[in-house]
Parts: sequence; C-alpha cells; structure tokens
Amino acid sequence: MDESMIARQDAYIEKTDVWAKLSAPVPAGAISWRQDGKVTSREGKYFARFVAYIEANTVRERLDTVVPGEWDLTLDLLPTIAGEDGDGAQCSFKARLQILGVIREDVGTGRDYKQASTDAFKRAAVRFGVGNELYDYEQNWVEMDGDGKYARPLEDPAVA
Repeated sequence: MDESMIARQDAYIEKTDVWAKLSAPVPAGAISWRQDGKVTSREGKYFARFVAYIEANTVRERLDTVVPGEWDLTLDLLPTIAGEDGDGAQCSFKARLQILGVIREDVGTGRDYKQASTDAFKRAAVRFGVGNELYDYEQNWVEMDGDGKYARPLEDPAVA
C-alpha cells in the first residue's frame, strides 16, 4: 500500500470520527423543556405540550470543541410571515452551516430576530447530527395550574 493511499484512509477515518463526535448525544444536563403551544382543557384539567431543546450555546460549544475554526454560519433574513392564531408576525431566517466544506441548510422562525436566527442555527446543526437525539423524545403533555398566560406545569416536564 503506497503512502498516498494510507493518507487518504487516515483522512477518511479522521472525518468519520468528526461526524461521530458532532452527532454524539448532548449531556443530559444540557437538555431543557419548553412549552410548545397553548394550554388546552381536558375533563376540567389544563394541559400543555412540552418539547425537549438545547441552547444555541450548546451547539456552538460542540462545534468549537469538535471542529474549531472549521465551521461557518451564514444567516439570510426571509420575508416575515403571519403568526399562528393571530399571535403576530413571525421572523424567519435561513441558516447555512458549513463544516469542513460540507454545507447543510434549514429555516428557523421566531417572534424576533434573535429567536428566529437561533432556531435556524440549531436546525441546521441538527442536519449534522448535533442534538438529533432530541427528536427521539416523546412530546410530554403535562398538567398545568391553569390556562392563563402565566400557567405553570404541576410536574417537571422532563419527568412526565
């Protein structure tokens, strides 16, 4: 086997290792839960759906640890879209994440520029496997202490 073939093999193994490290599960302590949608009433009780998420800083830290200086993010502002159920307009961005020359894109939305750009960044990172395991979590329906804007869960959504 000549040296160029060995070098290509080593480069392939190294890149495979990088993708595995990017898609490794995030630490349990980095996973949080947020309410997704409005509180609904069932049989005299109030419930809300909760979904697992990670912060954008967790994604950035993973990229900086695994591929320091080898990733780039570009955000493009998209036209504003009408909010659901009269909640107001939603901002949206398209994120273009490049890691070691490989590009993945996705779109994120939110009530403001920060929320929308962060959502787009995290969604593009998922296309490289970062935090992908969060989609394996079931949506948790948790009993709430009321149906108002400031209703709180009666139990920890991570435990429910």
